[in-house]
Amino acid sequence: MKQLIYFLLLVFVASCGNTEIVDAPWNVEPVPVVYSVISPNESVELILKQTYNSNYPSLKNPYSEAKVFICGADSNWVELLRIKADTCVFKDVQQKIIIEKGKTYSLKLELSNRTVRAQTTVPLTNAIINDVVCYNINSVSGAVNISGTYVPATFNYLSVHYTLPSVKDFGFALSAFDKQQLGLTDLSGNNYVSNEFPCPEDSSSFILKLTTMDANLKKYQLALAIANSQGQPQVSIVEAVIGTFGGVLPQFNNIVNGVGIFGSSVTDSKRVGVINKTN
Repeated sequence: MKQLIYFLLLVFVASCGNTEIVDAPWNVEPVPVVYSVISPNESVELILKQTYNSNYPSLKNPYSEAKVFICGADSNWVELLRIKADTCVFKDVQQKIIIEKGKTYSLKLELSNRTVRAQTTVPLTNAIINDVVCYNINSVSGAVNISGTYVPATFNYLSVHYTLPSVKDFGFALSAFDKQQLGLTDLSGNNYVSNEFPCPEDSSSFILKLTTMDANLKKYQLALAIANSQGQPQVSIVEAVIGTFGGVLPQFNNIVNGVGIFGSSVTDSKRVGVINKTN
């Protein structure tokens, strides 16, 4: 019976167009999971985890020997340091790395049994917010996740006028609150409208962010969205950051000798006042 189920699963996967068959992580040795998105005017950080495997113990800090480096076109490697001895988060604590638009950056992780590498080019041009209108029409009540906590919210009318870069490979995300996953927003033309924009009930204004993602980060986000829509176990950015991969690896990653994403983005932001409108 198990063999039949496995055969049917293979047939289903093979029929899904460009779906790539990836060995389940519980059948292989755990591999490094890397997550880092660099952006101008933001601190450079990286999270290093490990794919889940029931045959190996789960470790809070699976690569205690890891050395993490990032360099730009000058090939001057700068080491990222652990923010705490027992953490998996590395940071450019002295802020030696300056992230600039249009520049290419390389990543190198030195582990005991392998060297992990990746590369990203920061978008040279990015989407720009021109004008925003947000009406509180009190149509529907719900909740919005802010910094991991759900707070009461109303679904408001939001209209955003923007200018997109001419590069078709970039991805875009609209967000307004801390700790939101980037995801992807279907943007075209020069206007985005939603009648279901969640905003905390007690907010009179908020910062709207329009993020432009490099091609690799866009593909990674699309792979997660496709996996989720097909009912596969959800492998989200949150799991990459604070958990471990298990069951299904993402169909796209740009990490050599590991999995995950080393991407880049540029964000434009604008403070938006919420207009109360009863009619």
